Amino acid sequence: MRTQNAVRYPKHIYKLAPVQKTHALNFIKVTEAKILNSFLADSVKGSKVLDVACGPGYYSLEIIKAGAREVYGIDISRPSIEIASYCGVPTFIANAENLPFRSNTFDAVLCACSLEHFDNDEAALEEMSRVLKEGGTLALSVDSFGYRGVTSHIKEIHSMKYSVVRYYSFASLEEKLRRAGFEIEEHKYFFNSPISSFFLCRYIKGKALPFQLLFPLVYAFSILSDRWLGRRSEGYFLAAKAKKIPTRL
Repeated sequence: MRTQNAVRYPKHIYKLAPVQKTHALNFIKVTEAKILNSFLADSVKGSKVLDVACGPGYYSLEIIKAGAREVYGIDISRPSIEIASYCGVPTFIANAENLPFRSNTFDAVLCACSLEHFDNDEAALEEMSRVLKEGGTLALSVDSFGYRGVTSHIKEIHSMKYSVVRYYSFASLEEKLRRAGFEIEEHKYFFNSPISSFFLCRYIKGKALPFQLLFPLVYAFSILSDRWLGRRSEGYFLAAKAKKIPTRL
C-alpha cells in the first residue's frame, strides 16, 4: 500500500499530483482531518470504511493509516479517482446519490466537506445510511460560514470559487441527518475565532502559496486561537459524528 508521502506519480497524472501533495500543507484540510480522525478513532480500526466524494484520496489514506481493514472511495471526478487509485485506494466513479454498494456493507462512512456541493444532499445522506450497518458511524464535515462577522462578500467568493450550493447550521444539519436515520453523537465548529477567521478570509480571497509556505505557523495559530477564543456555537466549518439508528421492527 502506497502512503501519501511515498507516492511517486507516473507522468500521465503528474500534472494532477500536486492536488494530492498540497493537501498536507493546507491548514484547513489538516485541521479538518484531525477532527474527523478523532470522530472515527473508535470505529475505524479493523473496519470497512467508505469515503464519499473521496477526491484524490487524502482522507482515504488517513483512514488507512488509522488502521482500517478496507477503505473504498467514490467520486464523480475521473482525474481525482485516478490519483486515489494510484495511491492504493480502491475507487469507483459514482454519484453520492446512488452508491454502487449493497445495503449494510460498511462499518463507517466518511464524507469530508462535500455535502454542501451535492444537488440533493438528503438523497446522498439516505444512501450513506443505506450502505452503513446499523449502529455504524458517519463522520462528516460541511461548510457553515455562520461565524459572527463573516461578510456576504466572503461567502459569495467562497460559493463561486468552490461551487458551494448551500451552507449548514447545526440545527439544519441535525434535522437532515435525523430524517436520514442518524443521531448526532458529537459535533464541533472550527475556524471560529478572530485569528483563524483572519487567515481563512485571506486564503479565500488570495492565493494559497503564502499559507503553504507559512503552514506550521498558520496552522498552530489557528488551532490555538480556536481553542482559547473560539465561539463554540458558530464557525466557518462544522464537523459531526453520527450513528445510524437501528431500525425498529
